[in-house]
Amino acid sequence: MSNSESDEEAGLLEEEEEENNQQYPYVCSLQEEVHEKFIFSGKGHTLYLDNSYTSPRLVDKLVKSKSDCVGTMSSYRKEFPQTVKLAKLKQGEITAAFCGKQMVMKWKDKREVLMVSTFHGTEMCEVEKEGKNS
Repeated sequence: MSNSESDEEAGLLEEEEEENNQQYPYVCSLQEEVHEKFIFSGKGHTLYLDNSYTSPRLVDKLVKSKSDCVGTMSSYRKEFPQTVKLAKLKQGEITAAFCGKQMVMKWKDKREVLMVSTFHGTEMCEVEKEGKNS
């Protein structure tokens, strides 16, 4: 990647960050708080997040600080992998994308579920619920 491309990418990321801060100021301030408390600690925490707080950028920062995370994720995030987002799944199917230690997965049960994890794989197992296999 040339310097001009990386400068352009940095500019786009700054614009995106400003846009997110304007649209979701409370969420962005909470992400910053999570960043300050866990990312700089380097103590290897594992965070469990819901889709309001989870973003690929936050996950990258956590990995760099030797922390792990898992949580649901909204597909509206700009950094969300398009191959996973656009995949059409039948019930019981999964798709996933990996970037370093980060895995983004979508699976379909009665509805689609999107998640990110830094320590899970794509293995699925059968569980029994109320006397039924699912």
